[in-house]
Amino acid sequence: MLENNDAEEIVEAILRKKFDMEKAGEKPRVILMGPKTCSLIESDWLESIKELPWGDSLAFEAEKKIERGQNVFLGEGSMFGLWVIRVNTIEGFRIF
Repeated sequence: MLENNDAEEIVEAILRKKFDMEKAGEKPRVILMGPKTCSLIESDWLESIKELPWGDSLAFEAEKKIERGQNVFLGEGSMFGLWVIRVNTIEGFRIF
């Protein structure tokens, strides 16, 4: 899975920020994520799933979607219970 790299640092920062917001009484629901950050996490995620026993087929399907220009992973769901939206107007991420 995520190994001491930029993607791991971003994921940990997202989770830490979410917990901090919840401790402050806020109820975060959405992560806005810039394209570079989103792509970094997606590529690391694709490499990670290949390590699963059935991971090759999952990675193959995800890579085909990427080739067709479709969003994979972040564009299709959530991360830590937060809806993820890829935007071109920021770098990094913001949680709301």
